[in-house]
Amino acid sequence: MRRLALAAVLIAVPAFAQGIKLEMNVNTSESRAESRAESSSFSNEAYKLSYDSSSDGRTLMKVLEPEGARCDVWDGNRKATFEVPFSFDAAPDRFYKFVVYLPNGQVFEKKLEAKARQVGKLYVQGGGSATVMVRVDGPAHAPPPPPPPAGPVPMGEGDFSALVGAVQAEDFSGEKLDVIRTASSRAYFTVDQVGRLVDLMDFGNDKVQVVEITRAKIVDRQNAFQLYQHFEFAGEKQQVKRLLGN
Repeated sequence: MRRLALAAVLIAVPAFAQGIKLEMNVNTSESRAESRAESSSFSNEAYKLSYDSSSDGRTLMKVLEPEGARCDVWDGNRKATFEVPFSFDAAPDRFYKFVVYLPNGQVFEKKLEAKARQVGKLYVQGGGSATVMVRVDGPAHAPPPPPPPAGPVPMGEGDFSALVGAVQAEDFSGEKLDVIRTASSRAYFTVDQVGRLVDLMDFGNDKVQVVEITRAKIVDRQNAFQLYQHFEFAGEKQQVKRLLGN
């Protein structure tokens, strides 16, 4: 029987990958005709599994149908991914879990034993339905829905504390506003943070300017009404309402 080396996508601990020798059956009909003096097999509607004595004493597992399907082979919590048909040298008398993704959207999943010095051959039904098939949710191989777009994230408390310190370090209101203006060019704020910046200013007009500078960067505009309590005079509150579109 001719064999061709097959590259496999390994999604596991490297030791599992290195312990598997892959071979691709170029002529599956030839491999079906292969027989030994001692053999056994069983099948149901969904799959057929047979064991033949190995001529060279190796322990092999082969998946021969459906051709072109993807198959994950699990050895404990380690996984290797192949394309059917393929074969690999297996550990004698060890159980491997085979997960075959069929063209019809179903998934075959079963634990099978690699018997010492025997060749195990697995043929999985490629169409229709069967009792051991497990349907996956949604279309076959459908990608998960994309996550919702992430909204802007307000400045972290550590960075905001540093900003407050920088504002307080300035002596004049114009310089204080320049610090806030520079920070708001890249950062976002909560209403609470904007209110705390407003309280750093001494004069009403400067307090209003803080709102004007930061209004486009407020992430929770639904709470904007909380800013009114930071202003003493009705005229200033009206200016803030206009700035916030209320």
